[in-house]
Order: sequence, then C-alpha cells, then structure tokens
Amino acid sequence: MFTFRKNGHFYEKIGKKGEPVCIDDEIPFDIPDTWEWCKFENIIELISGRDLKKTQYNDLNKGIPYVTGASNIINNQLLINRWTEEPAVIAIKKDILLSCKGTIGKILILNEDKVHIARQIMSIRLIDETLINREYIVIFLMYYVNNLINIAKSMIPGISREDVLKINIPLPPLNEQKRMVKEINKLNPLINEYGINKKKLDKLNSEFPDKLKSSILQEAIQGKLVPQDSNDEPASVLLEKIRDEKERLIKEKKIKRNKNESYIFKENNHFYEKIGKEVVDITNDLPFEIPGNWMWCKLENITSNIHYGYTASAQEVGDVRLLRITDIHENNVNWDSVPYCVISEDKLANYILRNRDIVMARTGGTIGKSYIINNLNKKAVFASYLIRIIPLKNINENYLKQFFESPLFWSQLRDNTKGTGQPNVNAKSLKNLLIPIPPFIEQEIIVNKIEKIFNEINLRLKV
Repeated sequence: MFTFRKNGHFYEKIGKKGEPVCIDDEIPFDIPDTWEWCKFENIIELISGRDLKKTQYNDLNKGIPYVTGASNIINNQLLINRWTEEPAVIAIKKDILLSCKGTIGKILILNEDKVHIARQIMSIRLIDETLINREYIVIFLMYYVNNLINIAKSMIPGISREDVLKINIPLPPLNEQKRMVKEINKLNPLINEYGINKKKLDKLNSEFPDKLKSSILQEAIQGKLVPQDSNDEPASVLLEKIRDEKERLIKEKKIKRNKNESYIFKENNHFYEKIGKEVVDITNDLPFEIPGNWMWCKLENITSNIHYGYTASAQEVGDVRLLRITDIHENNVNWDSVPYCVISEDKLANYILRNRDIVMARTGGTIGKSYIINNLNKKAVFASYLIRIIPLKNINENYLKQFFESPLFWSQLRDNTKGTGQPNVNAKSLKNLLIPIPPFIEQEIIVNKIEKIFNEINLRLKV
C-alpha cells in the first residue's frame, strides 16, 4: 500500500494491480507541495511485544532488560527493574518504544543495546534511516497520541498493530524534518517553563476563592469588616449576661461547673486572665487588636458543653438517626440517608441533637470542619468521631461557625497540636480556644455581611 498525490488530490493504491482510491476524506489537513502523506507501515517496521512467564525473568540483573509496560517509561527515561535470559521479542538501540495497553502513548527512544518487550509495548523501527529522521517521528507521535487514546478498545485500553500501521503521517523532505526537530528542541525549554507556570496559575486560580474567603473571615473577626457603632451594647456586658445564664444552668443542674474555667477581663486597656485566684496579664499573648467594645474570651466561656459523640453501630432501621462525619457534605446533611442507631433513653438525653448545635469532625480527612444543626425535625444523635459545641443563647451560632472557618481558628488548632503529626480536635483544645467577641447586634451584622460577600464570590467565580 502506498499513497501518492495527483492533480491536487491524494490517492492510495494497494498492491501492483489495485486501482488507486481517492483518500482526500482521510487527510486531516493541508500540507506544503513539497511534503507527502504516507501510511506508517510504508516507513516503519512494527514489533509487538510478548509477555514472559515468571520463571523467565528475574530481578538480579541477569540477561537483558525486560520492559513490561508504561511504568518503565518515566520522564523520557527507561526504568529497568527486571531482566531476562530468555528474550523472545527484542527491541534494539534507537528503536522507538510506544506503550500500547493500559496507559497508552508513553514514548521513548531506546538507548539500551537490547531489551525484551512485553505485550504492553510496541517497538517502532525505521525502515530507512537515511530518509526519515527518528526524532521527527517521535514529535509526530506525541502530536498524534490523543488519537490513539481515543480509539483504544476494551475494558483495559489498548491499541492494535493496525491502529498504528494505518496512521497517515505528513512527511517533509529529510532536511526539513531535521530543521523542524532542531527548532522544536529549542522551544522545548520554553514549553516546559510555560507548562510549569500554567500549573502554578491553575493552582492559584483554584485556591483563590478559598484564600479570598479566608482573608474576609480574618477581617471580620478582627472587627474590620463592618463599621463599629458606639451605641451598641459592649461585648463586656454581653459576656456578663452569658455568665449569668451559665450560673443559672449550673444551679438548675443542667450543666456542671468547671472549677478550672478561666475568665478574661479588661482593665486599663490591658487584658487579664483569671484562673482560680491567679491573675495573668495576657495582652501581649493575644493574636491581634480588636475594637474597644469587643472582648476576648475562651470558647468554654460562651458554651454550655463541648463533648464527644455516641459510640454505636449504624443500623438500617430505627427511631434515632446517627449523624456521622461521612454524612456531612459541603455544609449540608441529607437526613433521609443518615442511618439509625440503638440508644437507651437515659443516654439519648445526653447526645440528642438540637438546632443551633455545632458539630465538628475531630479525626480523619475533614478534621476541624464544622456544621450547624438547623431545621432539624428528626430525632438524631451524633457519632463518636464528631464533637459537639453547644453555644449559649446570647451567642450567634452563625458567628461562631464563621470563627471556626477563620485563619485564627486553624492557627490555634495547629499550635495546640504541634509535634503530633497532624491537627487534632479534642474537647480540651476547643475549650481553650481564644475567640474575639463583638457586641451581639454586630455579630448578626457580620454574619449577614459575610454571607452576602461569599454569595457574590461564588456567583462571580462560579465556585
């Protein structure tokens, strides 16, 4: 079979007596008059590989290298980890190796004198090296590789000998092939640099929305996102109300008193922490300045409880749902898909979830991620790999949730678990988290402002 051009058209002739057939429809693009189209089979010898039995190869460097597949071709280098003393299908130095099964399209010019190739590899050998430039063939194959991937057959992708042999390749004169190779080799460093910069840009673009949101959250908890109103009841008064509420719950025996609970107060523009009878100036230990009508406190001061979930096996049927880490996806829970559990009435009282509760993953890949329970109309408890934070009524739970997404939260989480390999959420570390508290009215203003900004970011950046 050979291809020729006549009167501006391309024809293909099979055998000496075959009638030429116009193949213009098969020609993908125009080429200069000095070029020709030809079939791959007219310029190469194609050698298909063959697998060896385990008894026929070794890892002791005995015999010649055994190339088993695409995993042996890494960054244009041949990784050799097997050898054979019983070679059957041999590729030789300067052959072009092409992975043809599994991972298709890895290409390499062989530098080894001889290798045995498995069936996942084809060896392309030029019929006449004086007419064809080997590197030009490699460049063409790199351009064509997506076509091969698209025609790959079977469950494990693979291309046949015919798929390769029937490829139409545009063939320039030999000197032009060499010039093209030379110019492309000059461009390769620039192409590689562009590729690296493109990856960096893609990474930056993908991370930008989250970094922007993180920056906005940080501005919010520093009191820089919304204007301050001197008429707002200061956070110091708010915290007094919260302490009164907590005392009432303790007297009603709904919560237990923590004898080691600290108390932060402000005096002469300094912040002090009181633990028992000891008072310590913590002004220089605070992460940043906050507005004058804000206050610092520990998370324990504004919650009625921070505790671990219920240990139970998931059940397909039941009366009480068991919320797990895996049931929380992108700040949402499909309660109809949450499994059930068996739990006694006395334990249910301790673990039953209520609206406004915040649950947080304390282990696994989503560690530290939190979710607010809202619009809950089912009886449900939370599993042991979650930890629950119950805000007192004078704290806006949505503001607290936004704090749990801020850089300040994550930095404290990391600092509290240095040397442990990865951040870890536990009740003690959560109770001791420093949190800036705005006046109650401002908490809601901040929450609404952030939601509005985030919706705009999502809309504009299509997050």
